[in-house]
Amino acid sequence: MLLKVGELAKRTGLTVRTLHHYDAIGLLTPSARSDAGYRLYNNADIARLHCIQGLRNLGLPLSEIDNMLAVNGASLPNIITRQVHALDQEIARATDLRSRLTMLQDKLSEGGQPETTDWLAALELMTTHGKYFTATELKFITESWKKIEPEWQPLIKDICAAMKKNLAADGHEMQVLARRWMDLSMRWMKDDISLLTRWKEMCQKEPAAHGRSGVDPELYQYIGRAIELRVAVYQKYLSIEEIKRLNKNMDAQWADLEKAAKKVLTQKLPAESEAAQQLVAQWSVLIDEATNYEPVIREKLLNAIRSEPLIQAGAHLSVEVGDFIRRAYFASQAATVIDEWQ
Repeated sequence: MLLKVGELAKRTGLTVRTLHHYDAIGLLTPSARSDAGYRLYNNADIARLHCIQGLRNLGLPLSEIDNMLAVNGASLPNIITRQVHALDQEIARATDLRSRLTMLQDKLSEGGQPETTDWLAALELMTTHGKYFTATELKFITESWKKIEPEWQPLIKDICAAMKKNLAADGHEMQVLARRWMDLSMRWMKDDISLLTRWKEMCQKEPAAHGRSGVDPELYQYIGRAIELRVAVYQKYLSIEEIKRLNKNMDAQWADLEKAAKKVLTQKLPAESEAAQQLVAQWSVLIDEATNYEPVIREKLLNAIRSEPLIQAGAHLSVEVGDFIRRAYFASQAATVIDEWQ
């Protein structure tokens, strides 16, 4: 497989000017030329290009890379090992890229030779991430990703199932998925809106950014419609800074409340019962935690919950439980008014 310089640039995300410069300084000279004089790169050339870009990502200048390849040109496994180590720390969403590099490393250690498409795919993914994030940011994103990845894959699976059903963006199921996506994304980026915005831009503009994560452009657009609706409603009540301060790591606590409330519901106890009022008290404590004990944000959030069906639709609590707790809450408020008048 021989590639012209323009095709190699397109497939790797590099520029033709960069490849011409590498040729001019003798760092990467194409092994062949066509009858018309066009540069032609073979698999060995692309493997060398992969090493060059890997060492560039480690911060080495081109002059040192040339010397290193001249001395250790046959030691491709060592170069790939160093690159894998660096990418573990610096490349966002490194799961896909690491799997590709590990595959290349395994083939080299076994004496095999990676295919041209393997080199090209790894090069393209590295180049894509580098357009949007600094090395420090990529290191942070990667380390944070490892903590939330186990929760991400089930979410993707649920969204794919929703796509097959063609669920409406403003419906209960889609709004729950939108809330889960938003909470998980904010936890991943540690509430850094700038990082989240750039990641969104990259995913929308760069097909290579999706890799094998399962988040293809169609899925991203589908969940995006539900998220946009939810964000727009939230912003009627809360500023971006206030939204950032909401506690987004309370799934377990809300699940416990849901379980306790369903037990009360099976007993068919009235909203005025002691058990129902205990649920209200537990719910109130969780609202305090969700708003980080900030009274102003608490009141704004409660106003949004009371006023917006869309917010209610995506809540942690099921519709049945949410309605019961609201009835119990209003029952307690009515009892308080009666007590004050007596």
